[in-house]
Amino acid sequence: MHKLIIDTIQRKSVWTIKRFKSERDMEDNKIYHPRESLEMFKAPQFSVIKGGVMGALANLKVIREKLGERASLAAFQDLFGSVEHAFGGNVLLNEGINTLWTLLCSSSGTKFDNTNAYLGVGDSSAAEDPTQTGLQASTNKQYIGMDVSFPTYGTSQKATWEATFTSAYANYAWNEFTVANGNSDAAMNLNRKVSSQGTKASGQSWQLSFAITLS
Repeated sequence: MHKLIIDTIQRKSVWTIKRFKSERDMEDNKIYHPRESLEMFKAPQFSVIKGGVMGALANLKVIREKLGERASLAAFQDLFGSVEHAFGGNVLLNEGINTLWTLLCSSSGTKFDNTNAYLGVGDSSAAEDPTQTGLQASTNKQYIGMDVSFPTYGTSQKATWEATFTSAYANYAWNEFTVANGNSDAAMNLNRKVSSQGTKASGQSWQLSFAITLS
């Protein structure tokens, strides 16, 4: 009797945005009160599954100054609950999948490494489709290269890409996201995610990251 064995790859992907009023605030890792964030960004400061709490803990001194050193547990819970906002998942694009297999099985292809990888943001809200080959926005789209030391990989079955969109870049509605091995739609795009994440204004700095885990 022959047994049919089916292997499946489980993947978990998480996009993260950290919003700052200015490049100086980003350098200081400044944490805003949720009300300030909503007034400035019309969105939480952190759009991430766990990043809101972790980001706040990383700058506990600022939190204490805002709430007072004797702030109640309820006050902290209110703050943490307000800054958390999740938007996970995405669609892997066929061209990206084919590029991954090319890189794995040959010496050809362009890597999604620090030299070649870019995170892209556009204002199109067109639904994701595996046959797409890049961002769907007609004009409002921007690809930014990696921050220093990204992507990270090699542990926990995970790779993480990160890029910073400073004051002059991507000042429009952030509705779509991708990782590519070049700085335009002509590159191979690994994935595409659609999620309305507010509008970046001139002068603001937003930091975008994407993590994907395979098991």
